[in-house]
Amino acid sequence: MAAQFLTLSQRELYQRIPLEISEYDLLQFFQVTPQDKMFLKSFRGATNQLGIAFQIGIVRFMGFLPAKWQEQIPKSMASMISQQLNFPVEILSHYGQRKKTRTDHLNMILKYLGFRKWQPMDEIWLNPWLLNKGLEHDNEIVLLQ
Repeated sequence: MAAQFLTLSQRELYQRIPLEISEYDLLQFFQVTPQDKMFLKSFRGATNQLGIAFQIGIVRFMGFLPAKWQEQIPKSMASMISQQLNFPVEILSHYGQRKKTRTDHLNMILKYLGFRKWQPMDEIWLNPWLLNKGLEHDNEIVLLQ
């Protein structure tokens, strides 16, 4: 069994969107690019496009989409994305009423961003890389970040 180096509260913190996101991170991860806008046009309605834009930014920023992400959106992120798309942020509450819709959209988003599932061949390069990174620091938190 793997050692647990994070407390329960630390694990919960890493599984949530931070309440404060720096201006640098907002510009780096939540800027809606022209390519993003083209991708968003393939979805019907402002509600879907806004919901998907939020998910794209969150996955870029965190590397995954937290459960109940819609309830965790900081005001700075909400205003930045809604202003770029010129949609009121309030319509987000109507996004993804069906679970299948949310799942299908997330799969399309992950494909669009170039994410894929781990495959056994990944272990060939990933294990040595993780070992080297782990040896660089004597602090597990640094490797996690």
